[in-house]
Amino acid sequence: MLESHPVTIGVVVSTGDIKISAFKAGHSPVHPAVGYRIDYKDRSVLVTGDTVITDDVIRNADQADLILTDALSLTIIDALAETADRFGMNRNAKVLRDVRDYHASTTSLIKMAESTGSMVGFYHMVPPQANIVMEKIYERDLPDNVLLTNDGMWFTLPVGGDDIDVTQP
Repeated sequence: MLESHPVTIGVVVSTGDIKISAFKAGHSPVHPAVGYRIDYKDRSVLVTGDTVITDDVIRNADQADLILTDALSLTIIDALAETADRFGMNRNAKVLRDVRDYHASTTSLIKMAESTGSMVGFYHMVPPQANIVMEKIYERDLPDNVLLTNDGMWFTLPVGGDDIDVTQP
């Protein structure tokens, strides 16, 4: 049986060389929303969860080797919302516009990737990359340190270096 446990902001696990910390994510109107930073020896991974870029995200992204995050394509969302409007699907159009308030845009994530120098992996795309056209829109203008993840992808961060080995499924 699964059982939920409240998570407090701050260090949630610290044992040996591993420390896992929770931080507040910006996913209003959903509260609470958290992201996690995992530190092991000299390496670190940030998992943002659903969020916009906030001061807490930026603070926790500092010195992170790998940032795994949600990513919203404004290009695709805006096109879908306009199409929904054209077909009188006002409620759908509103939902499509509302998601902009609680998912990080690819534009803001590219800026964060450039400022941190971290590898950034988009793992929860909004909307999902349902076809090659959508995938190409997500990939447009991505710097070398940003990539789209796939189910089953592995990231290996060897201790004592800066390398990140990415293994495709």
